[in-house]
Amino acid sequence: MGLALSKSIAEIRALPYPEYRSWELFYLLEPFGFENNEYLIAAILAMIYNVNRAKGKAKQPKDFMRNMLASLVKQIQQPSDITAIPREKLIRQIKKDFGIE
Repeated sequence: MGLALSKSIAEIRALPYPEYRSWELFYLLEPFGFENNEYLIAAILAMIYNVNRAKGKAKQPKDFMRNMLASLVKQIQQPSDITAIPREKLIRQIKKDFGIE
């Protein structure tokens, strides 16, 4: 929700409960985020494919959607090379990324 509203986690937590709840209800009516965008693009691709296909079975939007969950699980299961980075260099990079230096 924070990404959709351009708010940090702290700002989301500071929302009054009625406002937070209204955003939750709005999401149920009008979903936002990458899942919704993924479906909309897949629906357009399915429509273009089906309009231009020869005889045969029509494709559904799900046929054009990526399996994001499987992709994330695969990335998590791959060994990380972060242990090869010296600790001091890693700390410097993290501080730089977060503007702590």
